[in-house]
Amino acid sequence: MPIMANTADIVNWWLYDRNVVAAGANTGARIVYFNVPIGGAGKTKEDTNLEQVQRLADPQWMNVTHIGFFFHPNMFKVDIDLFLADYYYEFWVGQKVYIEGPLQCAPGGAGMYGFDTRNNEAGISNGMPLLSNMMDLRLPAGADIGTDVASGVNVVANGITGIQILQGQSFHVDVIGTPVAMNAGGTGLNLMCYLYGILSRGVQ
Repeated sequence: MPIMANTADIVNWWLYDRNVVAAGANTGARIVYFNVPIGGAGKTKEDTNLEQVQRLADPQWMNVTHIGFFFHPNMFKVDIDLFLADYYYEFWVGQKVYIEGPLQCAPGGAGMYGFDTRNNEAGISNGMPLLSNMMDLRLPAGADIGTDVASGVNVVANGITGIQILQGQSFHVDVIGTPVAMNAGGTGLNLMCYLYGILSRGVQ
């Protein structure tokens, strides 16, 4: 069925992508997210919901309001510590970096929470991590963002606008750093990147 003209379906949405490195292997100097869609390099819906390389399928666009990273719970803590110490991230849209920083400044806001004594006693839930813990990309409402050159009108932020991926624009998240060796007796690197926001998609 064809997409209805001049009509949009607006929804809350997650874009996500996972990269893995085997136990005992070295991590790369640059790990690129949203570069391999479903079906590429063996990726399934459990790994990513990206449909095309570094872009949204037409006529989609997205206002990204939050970014976060999630280390799989089965990773060795020593490997997580090594990785956090040596890497940072960049969020690219088109030819520009819109935000960058240490991974620990962009927590996943998702996943398991609690304790495990490794002695048949545990207090684990899937309830504590919150969206509000993720890195918020929205400009604060009322923030002065300058004067519109064409109209001369002063522009203030509405508190909703984050980083916009327009129809047809390329985007990716790069995790960059000094390669480290994953523990040979561990589970390797299993790191997911989340982008959360408002997606506009075609109506059928």
